[in-house]
Amino acid sequence: MSDTENHVNLLEMFNQGQFQCTSCNETLQMSEVPPLSICICTNCEGENLAPAQIAGFWLYKELAVGGMGAVYFALHADYPEDTFAMKILPRDHRDNETLIKNIKDEIGVMKALGGNEAMVAAVAAGHEDNEYFLVTRYIKGNTLDDLIVKHGKIHEDIIIQVALRILSAESYIFKQGYLYRDLKPENILIEEGGIAYLCDFGICMPISQAHQDLGDLIQGSPFYIPPERLMGEGEHAYSEIYSLGLVMYHALSGKLFYNATDIEEIAKMHVNSTSDEDMISHMQGLAPDLSNVIINMIQRNPADRYQTFLEVERDLFKIFTARSYIL
Repeated sequence: MSDTENHVNLLEMFNQGQFQCTSCNETLQMSEVPPLSICICTNCEGENLAPAQIAGFWLYKELAVGGMGAVYFALHADYPEDTFAMKILPRDHRDNETLIKNIKDEIGVMKALGGNEAMVAAVAAGHEDNEYFLVTRYIKGNTLDDLIVKHGKIHEDIIIQVALRILSAESYIFKQGYLYRDLKPENILIEEGGIAYLCDFGICMPISQAHQDLGDLIQGSPFYIPPERLMGEGEHAYSEIYSLGLVMYHALSGKLFYNATDIEEIAKMHVNSTSDEDMISHMQGLAPDLSNVIINMIQRNPADRYQTFLEVERDLFKIFTARSYIL
């Protein structure tokens, strides 16, 4: 059975108020359980998620759940060939004003940015059925983080191609007047076939706002956060370049560039300058041409880094084409 045929069958059941146990295929009734709650099958005692319909989309399976929101697989009767991912607020924090503001901000950012081939595109967003929601195309594959966990080190040619795609997305976002601000392996999706996409725009903000001192508002992963954010010095394209350099290092080496058991200690590592000798020592095992690019991306002083995404793209493309020519 094709995906489209399977989706059509699921949608027919959902519209009839029914869904199947994922363990034994017993037919279950939606009327007996609240939407998006766990239902215990009376036949096999297996746990199942009760579907819910929001803005015409049927949510039927968890994709990811966190403190800021929950993401579900979703289907729509008008597009049975497609699978979507819908982000809504956590069930026990639907009235949390901070979370409501966050998802409304993200919806606003996605609408302002529009589409780009290297970004996970939003297809619907808003407030309906008493829910704030954001719907994107589902990318079938893995996060870069999943691949690092599975393989340890990722081949250099693959990471160069991933970085070029992310730089393309970052450059597009920058041209729209925004900074992404949340680069980490978890937010890079690798589709089957190796195509990379940037996702999760929850802390993306206008460049003019990011360039200011945001006070105590420090968001982002501690492992890839630019030092200027920690110091309240304001951010620019060079801040995104710093974070991407640390992500690339992690993927290539299988190790975090800065790591400690305490978050404050990690923050100090970002803020304190790293000597050239320590930088070179960290890069052992990486190709010299690629390690030189990463070193220029992750300098403590923003003025010592690449200043534009195009500069990084050009150097990475030179490396990639040189290797392709040799092959």
